[in-house]
Amino acid sequence: MYDLTMQNAHRLAIVRSLHTESVIAMALSKFVLFYGGVISAVGVWLWVAVTLIAIEVVAFVGNGMGVSADGSRRAVWPDWSCLDDLRICALQSCRQEARRRDSAAKQRRYAARKRAQRTIAATAAT
Repeated sequence: MYDLTMQNAHRLAIVRSLHTESVIAMALSKFVLFYGGVISAVGVWLWVAVTLIAIEVVAFVGNGMGVSADGSRRAVWPDWSCLDDLRICALQSCRQEARRRDSAAKQRRYAARKRAQRTIAATAAT
């Protein structure tokens, strides 16, 4: 489906690392804002955090909160926490496609689990 040549894989790694760094910076900004509110501190770091959070809000609103042209929205969770590609759909056609995709993924997981059980049973029997 995707052409992952070495160049594209390298670009993907760069984009992922930049995204990870920005997520960490935003988490730190929210912590600084919370901590500043708790101890009633006002300083340079508080204003940096407020500015970064304002930029984040503008970016989300400007991009339509991540909604794509087909009405679906990519769920933002790390790969290790997702069993498959979860999408939140607004359009009926998108929901039907998501149900079909989810059903196919569930069938693949079931088949893989049964295969693993048969393999364990076969190795235990020998």
